[in-house]
Amino acid sequence: MGTECAQLVLQLAFLNCGALSMRASCDAGNLAPERIMQKCGMRRDTQIEKAGRRSYRVTRSEWLKDAMC
Repeated sequence: MGTECAQLVLQLAFLNCGALSMRASCDAGNLAPERIMQKCGMRRDTQIEKAGRRSYRVTRSEWLKDAMC
């Protein structure tokens, strides 16, 4: 259910709101939300990570490419 909710948020952000990219983060030890972000096509963004956190992002064009598959 978490993956479906995250996918819906991305869909609304990119298609309805015109967002160009989306970011998300979670505690480094919490594998469930990290897996959800990966399933949604998000890529790890180590450039903005802070201690104890994992950061992910996806651009609109990346998301559209994956959504069309």
